[in-house]
Amino acid sequence: MIRVFTMALLVAFAAPSAAWANDENGDGWYLAAQAGINWMQDEEWSDSDGDEIEPDWNKGAGGALTVGRTFGSSWRGELELGYRNNSVDSTFFTDAGIVPPPIVAALPQAIAGGTTGLLTADGDVTLWTAMVNVLYDLDDDGFLRPFAGVGVGLGGMDLNVTTAVTSVDDNDTTFAYQGILGVLAHFTDTVNLEIRYVLTGLVEPEFTTAAGDTFDTDAFSQSVNLVVRWNL
Repeated sequence: MIRVFTMALLVAFAAPSAAWANDENGDGWYLAAQAGINWMQDEEWSDSDGDEIEPDWNKGAGGALTVGRTFGSSWRGELELGYRNNSVDSTFFTDAGIVPPPIVAALPQAIAGGTTGLLTADGDVTLWTAMVNVLYDLDDDGFLRPFAGVGVGLGGMDLNVTTAVTSVDDNDTTFAYQGILGVLAHFTDTVNLEIRYVLTGLVEPEFTTAAGDTFDTDAFSQSVNLVVRWNL
């Protein structure tokens, strides 16, 4: 679904009459690559059995490739393909009271008694996004140029987490949105650098555990990226 959505955006974004070179109004195309550090927000999952699991995600890495176009001196539009990955070493688990007895016997007493406890976990989460961003440059003059923006599109979430109690290896694609803040360093008319903060959300992706229980959860990630931009 993300691939079809991306191809449609490419066709719509690059109108046949558009020229790659900058024109006399300052309109022009650019390419950008970004990479940096990513944090996944710890979200609590409640499956159809009532058990609650909250992964404690580690810091991870992310990046994106962007095709953009400036419109005058302040507005920019972007087509962005993004990637983020975070691993997990532990989860908080709350037993609803119906975990099979052989598993309960192997758990710490605090968890077996139906209260919250910490479990060792193994796995990771990967986010893929295809976004259309609209950015506004708050200052179009000077060396440092702050900007802000928003984006909407599709997000794919690939979830792979295993604990002593349950495991999930599933993926889903859903609506995604993001907010963007950053500052651009204008080195030359061809090459610029940005520091970009991005808060990305996916709306209720749904997953199925190995036991057949289903759950959905809002997914949020925060990224701080270094962006290299080439003006064409």
